Amino acid sequence: MLSEITGTAFDFMRMDVPCPKCCKTNLEPIRELVANDTVPCRHCGEIIDLSAKDTRAGIVKFAEQAKEIKKL
Repeated sequence: MLSEITGTAFDFMRMDVPCPKCCKTNLEPIRELVANDTVPCRHCGEIIDLSAKDTRAGIVKFAEQAKEIKKL
């Protein structure tokens, strides 16, 4: 489930998410990371858990910063 369009960088920015299994980095839309507790690795298919407290805090911080960048 994706969140609503905000008219900010939040709508388009992506965040690096490392896979614990294959160690490759996934570039995921912030909108999807905020809305979901897991994402599949785009390389090996492993489910990446985003619910750890420090992981979730990093996503929230990145999302809030992106919402400060207004669309021109």
